[in-house]
Amino acid sequence: MFVPLRCPNRACVDHRAPRRGFHRRCGRYRARCRPGWTQRFRCRGCGRTFSEQTFRQDYRDRRPETNLQVMQMLVAGSGLRQIGRTVGLDPRAVLRKLEKYGRHLRRLHDNLGARLPAERTYLLDEEETYECASIRPLTVPLAIEARTWFVVDWSVGPIRRLAKPGSIRRRRQDADERRVGRRPDASRRCVREVLGRLRERVPNGELTLRTDEKSSYATLIRSLFGERPRHEPDAGR
Repeated sequence: MFVPLRCPNRACVDHRAPRRGFHRRCGRYRARCRPGWTQRFRCRGCGRTFSEQTFRQDYRDRRPETNLQVMQMLVAGSGLRQIGRTVGLDPRAVLRKLEKYGRHLRRLHDNLGARLPAERTYLLDEEETYECASIRPLTVPLAIEARTWFVVDWSVGPIRRLAKPGSIRRRRQDADERRVGRRPDASRRCVREVLGRLRERVPNGELTLRTDEKSSYATLIRSLFGERPRHEPDAGR
């Protein structure tokens, strides 16, 4: 049986510090999108009514029966227009669902990663992609818990990777830098951000950090963690 943990009204005193017995039952209704009854409640503090549907991820969705298919197609990499044609939604509706999923999953990630256990192995590595054109590379450092593959944190920033002098790619890079200025290299800053958030989420105890042999990793780990972690560099290949 569903029991609300707090009042959904942010202005109510029972929103952040709910008192015992802050609510009472206040009827029920049938929702067309699912079988069975939906319980309604009334807050004793502010008098607002709400239901168990208020706490669901599909709250106020017009087409909740499409959520699973939309999520599966988004994970598969389908475009918003293609999803809309397949599911029968306007692309703007698909975009709103995507934004709602993002907010929900961000909060879920923050809750799961608030405090991570010590005595675990965490992997740190940088992926590379690009923005707009391949001559503008980006770095995406990631910290992942080795056993569960939980993504602890990530960041993204520009990097400067120049091609061989005289090549067509190098000429394109030089022309792009003459037009917009020298491309910055934020790799060190982004890695420091990820390691800093890992330190916040594992504040005590020992841990193992596994990286490749990039020299800046060892320097950043010592500056942020001191001698607490066990650093295990592996060959990049």
